Amino acid sequence: MNIEDIHAVAIDELAAIGIGRKYVEGMIEVAHQEFIKKNNQSWQNQLNGFGHSHALQEDLNMLVESIFTNTALLKKARAAQVKKPFWKFWR
Repeated sequence: MNIEDIHAVAIDELAAIGIGRKYVEGMIEVAHQEFIKKNNQSWQNQLNGFGHSHALQEDLNMLVESIFTNTALLKKARAAQVKKPFWKFWR
């Protein structure tokens, strides 16, 4: 499948469950642009990668569980990277 066909299927499926078509089209486009950026290490792009690793599986529970698990791991890793101001050394 080419990328346009994949986007069309995703848009149709999400619109069919009641999400506004214009919103879904914009969301898909933003996700695609985020995904194709070179050297993109954003957490959103990492979650896209996790989703792609489960995309062809029949059991979507694994995909959903992976998204929640990996979101928690990414948040924890980002929190560890945040440096506290020097005056908060006691916490």
